[in-house]
Amino acid sequence: MKNLIITTLTTSILITSPIDFEHKKFYDIKQFSGIEDFFNTSDGLDSKIHGKVIFSNKSEEALNNETLTLEKAINSGYIVEIPEQDFNINVNNDNLFVYNIRRLDVFMDNINNKISDRIRIVKYAREYGNTWVNKLCDLEYNGLIIKIEVYDTYSDPKRFIKSPATYEDKIVKRDYNEYLWYGICSNDSENDGCATLISLKKSEIVK
Repeated sequence: MKNLIITTLTTSILITSPIDFEHKKFYDIKQFSGIEDFFNTSDGLDSKIHGKVIFSNKSEEALNNETLTLEKAINSGYIVEIPEQDFNINVNNDNLFVYNIRRLDVFMDNINNKISDRIRIVKYAREYGNTWVNKLCDLEYNGLIIKIEVYDTYSDPKRFIKSPATYEDKIVKRDYNEYLWYGICSNDSENDGCATLISLKKSEIVK
């Protein structure tokens, strides 16, 4: 299995640079011009496509730890992961709280039905009573292909830095007895060749 797109924090200083993962396709960004126009003219976080909740960066608000708080991310319908305890309290506790994971299932349904959609995955870290964004990824589907944008959340405290977009074809879900796993890859890849989007215990799902 490939390296993770967004990996769970095992130490608060483990990763301090943009995420790099193998991708297979580059597409003309003009393919996404229509959906970008829609996002830019939408009314904000409560906008919908075919009844499905999406988000919009209409205001072009800078993304940082002050603007993307845990509460805002959860209430905005983003897929959120946060450790159950501060890292400094119990380094052996790797349990998580996961919010809005069903939003990823809706995104997969929209891909299967060729419906444009967009989601955000945010993974937080916590230590000594502080919470901050450790990993951030946007996925956007335009009816043809999935655009992936990963952010460097450490280099600039004022603004998360967006990486160049990469593209894939499908999201794969594996439903085990106690775990869920979601991966992303091209149509040419076997499922074992997919990069991990998020992996969690079912008991960690909050809502």
